[in-house]
Amino acid sequence: MAISSPLTGNVQSQQLVNGFIHPPGPVQVLVLTGDNKWHLQDEVRLDGPFWSATCEFGPPGVYRIVAVAGCGISGRVLDEIPAGLPSSQIVQVRRTLLQPRVAVSA
Repeated sequence: MAISSPLTGNVQSQQLVNGFIHPPGPVQVLVLTGDNKWHLQDEVRLDGPFWSATCEFGPPGVYRIVAVAGCGISGRVLDEIPAGLPSSQIVQVRRTLLQPRVAVSA
């Protein structure tokens, strides 16, 4: 199982996260926030071996994303990823504020 996008870089406050799982099955996605807690994300959509989820990112800062096989996580906020669950690699992203475009005069 893997996260295919984003792999690094900047994210928006809501960002689509995509990946795949083989063999196909349920997936849960968690985001590690500035409070050093893993937050379970809502609704992972499945299409065969491919999955996607709209993840929520709070204020500017560094976040981590992980996908976990199955549906064994029941709490909304966790101190750590439960041991023994198959999971993707952890992907690190950054949430930044969008800078307004500056008009350039000719």
